[in-house]
Amino acid sequence: MDNPLQMLLPIIGFIGGIFLWSRVAHLVIAVSGLTPNPSSTVREPEALEKAYRRLVLLIAAGWLILTGALLAYMVYTDKTGWALLVAGVFGVPLFTVTNFLLIARRHRNRAAGRKSQSPN
Repeated sequence: MDNPLQMLLPIIGFIGGIFLWSRVAHLVIAVSGLTPNPSSTVREPEALEKAYRRLVLLIAAGWLILTGALLAYMVYTDKTGWALLVAGVFGVPLFTVTNFLLIARRHRNRAAGRKSQSPN
């Protein structure tokens, strides 16, 4: 590494990745929330629902294309700093999924322990 400050780039990329992936997660939740609920008594007009779905997909597609192009540019440049920054961004989903699986396993183990130690 040419510059010792490049050591901060993965951390900066990780922080930026948290913001990026939280936006992607919100868009996924918004799109999945557009599925019709048959038990709901409130009915939105079908045209409004379709327009909202198209708007969310258009915004999501625009952001994903822009972000993908920017990250592709950063990876294919010959500078080490960009690669470190992108590695920090892509480290966020790996970190998040790993933590989620560990927490789910711990919760399952505690629930099984409580079941086996129920008072008689």
